[in-house]
Amino acid sequence: MRNRLSTLACTSSIGPGATNMVTGAALATVNRLPVLLLPGDVFATRAPHPVLQQLEHLRRYRLVSDAEARGDLHVTGMYFDVGAAQVYLFDSATDSFTGVGVAQAVASES
Repeated sequence: MRNRLSTLACTSSIGPGATNMVTGAALATVNRLPVLLLPGDVFATRAPHPVLQQLEHLRRYRLVSDAEARGDLHVTGMYFDVGAAQVYLFDSATDSFTGVGVAQAVASES
């Protein structure tokens, strides 16, 4: 009975591992077992490729590409590396991401 009252922790990777945690969460609920589920990944290096893909996808909309061509809209990419606690802002001039301070990143977006 003592084991049933202690909280168990379970970690998984993002994606199928996290999806499979649903079964464990359901079983823990049915059996009234306290459980802490922690889906997540820590990257040794964080590739910004998903951010660039999202920018490309956004620019495929005619409304966005036309507004950007007229100079009415400026599209940029940004991501936050949790492990390094660093904000990276895409620089279209160098075609790369540059680390910036949080205050600088917020100012550049406004």
